[in-house]
Amino acid sequence: MNNAGIAHSSPIEALEVDDFDRLMGVHLRGTFLCTRSALKMMYAQNSGRIINTASQLAYIGAPGFSHYTAAKGAILSFTRSLALEIGDRPITANCVAPGATMTPILEDVPADILEGIRQNIPAGRIAEVEDIVGAYLFLASDAAGHFRGQCLSPNGGDAFL
Repeated sequence: MNNAGIAHSSPIEALEVDDFDRLMGVHLRGTFLCTRSALKMMYAQNSGRIINTASQLAYIGAPGFSHYTAAKGAILSFTRSLALEIGDRPITANCVAPGATMTPILEDVPADILEGIRQNIPAGRIAEVEDIVGAYLFLASDAAGHFRGQCLSPNGGDAFL
């Protein structure tokens, strides 16, 4: 499971190239490197599950987060291409694109912004990790053996993908 992530807000015209590169490195390059390494083991054992973490923001965007949404969109496309590439093997590649979830990535978000996010979620609350983990468990299970290149989005109804 590729789940490393960082985020910070910046309008494009003020976004430093180093910040852009760091975010892309953690999200996209990290996903690539871990996947490439895991595939070697999965090929040898002739089985495996790759689950990448995107974000619903890959689909809907977010002002001030163009670099984050671009990285998450790239992970989604990477997952789909990987699924096609390994499609005839007993190895799956899928993605989870959660909505807003109370993790350390949201620690520095001001309370009024979090409240605005919460108000737009039909379920009435920002997700806890426990709300998201089931999507990963499912994709890791035998029940998801026919899922290839799919993206599940546990988001409380915030976005319909």
